[in-house]
Amino acid sequence: CISLGKTVAIRAFASVSVSDTEFSELSESDDKSKKKRKEHVLYLELASETLTFALEDRTELLHWAIGFASIYKKVTGKSICSERDSLLKELYLENFGDQSAIKQGEEQWIFVAGKLTLVGKSIEYTWNGVSMKHSKGDNLGNITWDGVTFTFSRENKEDIVFSWVDCTGEFKSKPDADGNSVVVWNWTKDRFMQFLPVSGNGQYPVWKFLRPVSPPVAMCVELFSAELEGRDVLTAPAKPERKQISKSLVEIRKERKKNSSKKRKSSKRKSKKRGALKLKTSQGGTQKLRDESSETSKVEEKKDKSEKEE
Repeated sequence: CISLGKTVAIRAFASVSVSDTEFSELSESDDKSKKKRKEHVLYLELASETLTFALEDRTELLHWAIGFASIYKKVTGKSICSERDSLLKELYLENFGDQSAIKQGEEQWIFVAGKLTLVGKSIEYTWNGVSMKHSKGDNLGNITWDGVTFTFSRENKEDIVFSWVDCTGEFKSKPDADGNSVVVWNWTKDRFMQFLPVSGNGQYPVWKFLRPVSPPVAMCVELFSAELEGRDVLTAPAKPERKQISKSLVEIRKERKKNSSKKRKSSKRKSKKRGALKLKTSQGGTQKLRDESSETSKVEEKKDKSEKEE
């Protein structure tokens, strides 16, 4: 989501730093009066030059600084921003309210002053903007967060890793061989909803917020909930094997052929019945005609006989 007006090699980054500058500017309505204005500045030092970004919004500044620092560390494994953790804390802890409830169905998690608990269970975790650590009760694992990569670590189990796409508000699982993420969760200020895998019944899991919570806290709740249920969050809906598909197609064809054969036999029987009915009708009609002609001939014979007698 972060784009520059020029191409810069990530390995050329030397350091990232931020500062707030407050200055006075003349008011448009009155040339004598001065208005104080704060400008947020980000410095990206390269090997040969320094890029300066002046931003009016502090939150936007944090996104840029954390983005640069996280991308550099992901590529090189090194850190170029000494204040990264404090920036993460400000953006993903202090920027949000200190009280909220996160609910799905009958399950409800409470987030107050950095403490995350589950109603009806002995579970407590502490969030500081960069990690969600177990405090007391059932230990479901621990979570680390660097602004881009979200990692859920558990004992004797493989880590679950999601990547955060800030411009779309999505957590995506590791891409498969085709470059596609099997699982995708979408965050907004009032809910956290699963987009992938596609639901067969059209209903998708949704966590609703009483008040906005940060994206990583919402992702923590989903993973802790799945861990309690013994549910695998990275499992996609099973696809039928090719053999099963071909077998089902053969069965469908056989059934269609059988049904069409039955229809043909049924239509033949009906046509025979109709033919027989026509034949009987025809024979009856012929017989009737013959009876009428014999009666007519008898009448004519009587008429001729009476005429001769006269």
